[in-house]
Amino acid sequence: MIKKKTNKIVMYSLIGLATVSLAAVGFSSWIIDGSIDSSNNEVTVNVSNAEDRTTLIKLGTCDTNISFDYKKDSTNPNPNIIFDDNATTGEDLEFSLGYTIESNSSLKDGKHRISISFDKATKTAFSTLNATNQYIDYSCLTDFSFILGEAGDNIATETTDLKNITNKLVYNDATGFTSATVTSTFTFAWGEYFNGKNPCEYGNGVGDKVETDYAEKLKNFNNAVQNKKFNINVTIATSYVKGN
Repeated sequence: MIKKKTNKIVMYSLIGLATVSLAAVGFSSWIIDGSIDSSNNEVTVNVSNAEDRTTLIKLGTCDTNISFDYKKDSTNPNPNIIFDDNATTGEDLEFSLGYTIESNSSLKDGKHRISISFDKATKTAFSTLNATNQYIDYSCLTDFSFILGEAGDNIATETTDLKNITNKLVYNDATGFTSATVTSTFTFAWGEYFNGKNPCEYGNGVGDKVETDYAEKLKNFNNAVQNKKFNINVTIATSYVKGN
């Protein structure tokens, strides 16, 4: 019979190998970290202006740093998982795009549409990752559009049932409404494979809910992301709705 103490040492050893691999290979490869000001970014933002040039979009403040990594501020960590604090950046599942819209007519007239879309390669990379197991909920990478109207912290979109996406609209001039700033925020989530938890929290349940397969699942996740790229290419476009 293996003593509990010895068993835990073996478990630490297994998880240690898996976690070092994740930190050095898996998680590092999985970190999507970029800036629109960098020539080597991994979140690429494209702007497409209206054909008649009556409405223009200018990129503003964007937070394109994303990290699928150890959740350092966890209040319920798995005690059997060890990690290198210097090798991990900490979880950050959200990125946001700030952009200014300018027009020679009022943007509140119900005729200015903003569309956001992700290219096929972006969607294929994440769908391929989840081909066997749903590691990541990437529903935030959904194409959508909205008509500019009243300002608000989460304006309505033409595309319904959006998950993990919010759009904040602020008008920069209080009378003519010819300039507005939109902040679109996208939030990833951990998938069903990890019960919606960070992989390094998965397994630390309570009572009969304690999962015992976290070592295997961490290794599977590591193998799934190893040597793969998950670049995000998004396009922001504006169009004028005629006939309204």
